[in-house]
Amino acid sequence: MGELKLHHCRVDGRYDITECLGHGSYAEIYVANDIAAEPPAPPQVVIKALDLYLQGTPDEELERTLVENFQNEAVALDRVRHPQIINRLGHGTAIDLAGKVFHYLVFEYMPGGDLAALCRQRALPLERTIHYLQQICAGLDHAHSRGVIHRDIKPHNLLLSRDLQIVKIADFGVAKLEASDEVITRVGTDVYAAPEHHPMLHTGPLEMAGLASRKKGLTPAADVYSLAKTTYTMLTGESPRRFAQKPITGLPPASEHHFWSAPVLKVLRKATDPQVEGRYQSAQQFLTEMREAALAPTRLLDETTTAQALATNAQATAPPAPVFSPSEVANQHAAAEPHPRIVVSLDGSRREASESPQLRPSAHHQQLQAPVPRRRRPRFLSQSRVAELFL
Repeated sequence: MGELKLHHCRVDGRYDITECLGHGSYAEIYVANDIAAEPPAPPQVVIKALDLYLQGTPDEELERTLVENFQNEAVALDRVRHPQIINRLGHGTAIDLAGKVFHYLVFEYMPGGDLAALCRQRALPLERTIHYLQQICAGLDHAHSRGVIHRDIKPHNLLLSRDLQIVKIADFGVAKLEASDEVITRVGTDVYAAPEHHPMLHTGPLEMAGLASRKKGLTPAADVYSLAKTTYTMLTGESPRRFAQKPITGLPPASEHHFWSAPVLKVLRKATDPQVEGRYQSAQQFLTEMREAALAPTRLLDETTTAQALATNAQATAPPAPVFSPSEVANQHAAAEPHPRIVVSLDGSRREASESPQLRPSAHHQQLQAPVPRRRRPRFLSQSRVAELFL
């Protein structure tokens, strides 16, 4: 029956559709203006519409599964709210211009696109990759702490802000909620998915991994596996297709000669171990090892370089000697330029003599000789205060 008829129309009297971002197997993604949004709510949002008939009329079981997965995404996102996870703003059920009923979810809009598009342009520098990994791992660790495993981490599901500085995890449609999922089903993209996502494979060690996973259930190590494959894409600009369902054992020729190539490859190899027990068990562990691998090697200075550095330091001009005595400070200023006389009253205020002509020496002398009231304690100026008065 084709895609939904939503172009240039208003959904539920609130969301004005402006463009279509793309299609999935059974979902369509649109950008819309929320005419009811009030600050600080964003004026632009993303509408994810479930189209059950995008690939023909589904049977009852498939329709029920698709609706459950769609609802599962909303439940998972509400459980794992975090700055590095896409925010769900609403949901609803509507009818398109052709009379077709559809369910939809409303998300915040990330105008920078996804990491897949960015990596197709060029391989990312190591520093930028670590910058993104810090955010992704923070979001994943939070989701795992809330009992949610994403199961489909890949560059397409990592969205960027307009300035490309912020990355957020999206698409929790196949996420596993510990309280509700007991059976492992085949999910994710083969190129990035961990072996335990494919329990029916029969390929030697992968079969063992699948059987073990069915007994123990999925763990955060499954997302770590996918994140390592995603890291490969960020650093090389290439899909890890040749390592589909296999550990990463090499880098492309263009990426083999960096100082970080060998240590990073070692981390990626461990993170994509076919056996769950052989991997890093949390996103934070993976991030820690990636940071260590990204450190530049220590370089010893040769004797010539050291001698030149010492000679440069020895020839540097010393700063003026410090002067801390108030009287010496005053003498220096007096010798440099005329400085007006200062009158200081007992209450600590400061006035220039030229501004107080009515104050005569005799009157000032009498003021200083006046008895101090018993309830007023004498006030003394500190050396720093005296120095300030003369500056």
